[in-house]
Amino acid sequence: MPDYSTSNRDGVNQTTIRFSLDDTNPLSAEWLLGYFNEALACGSRFDSGQTVQIGWMICKLHKANDGALELWEPDFDSFPIRWINGVNITMRHLLLQRAICEELKFEPDFPSLQHSGIVSPGFASSEDFTLSREGPEGVHSGWFLMEYGYQGHQAEHQSLYQLVLWNSCIVPFLALPPGSTVHRHSGGYEVLYCKNKLTSCENKLLRRLVDTTPV
Repeated sequence: MPDYSTSNRDGVNQTTIRFSLDDTNPLSAEWLLGYFNEALACGSRFDSGQTVQIGWMICKLHKANDGALELWEPDFDSFPIRWINGVNITMRHLLLQRAICEELKFEPDFPSLQHSGIVSPGFASSEDFTLSREGPEGVHSGWFLMEYGYQGHQAEHQSLYQLVLWNSCIVPFLALPPGSTVHRHSGGYEVLYCKNKLTSCENKLLRRLVDTTPV
């Protein structure tokens, strides 16, 4: 898996930031390198243990033996978070969430995986669900998640990271803006925002999501 490193512009003494990314994502690598190179050129400094939000994901900087700072990401296999070297999951989520928003022709509104959603009691064990988003408030992402057809009033706050561990099918939709609704039912998807509507019967991207999981 290739490693990518920031450049040392104009001989300025600055810490190198390095990350590993699958070689099927060269454009993603250039975008992420550009972000860090620009931040360093503008005087930003990064330290070991510092976290960086990339899309909805939180990545952490780890100091390598050669002094460089490596980007690590959550493994999405354990709770609390266990960190692994690389940004493959991070960039896959970012590209997927952007693609969903592009289908509806608006900019992503990224929460953080540390933010919470309000979830109904049966959501974790249900394959079919409804997602709806209101305006974010504090650490609440604005997302409400429930099993399809739920009409009760019991709910609790859970981190979005925990919710994805329960059901990774929600990942592609987490950057949808307030006012959005997503239904998964009978193996298909329906996404609603304002007067826009996408269904997996008509939309190729949603159709591909029916048989795949993003984590």
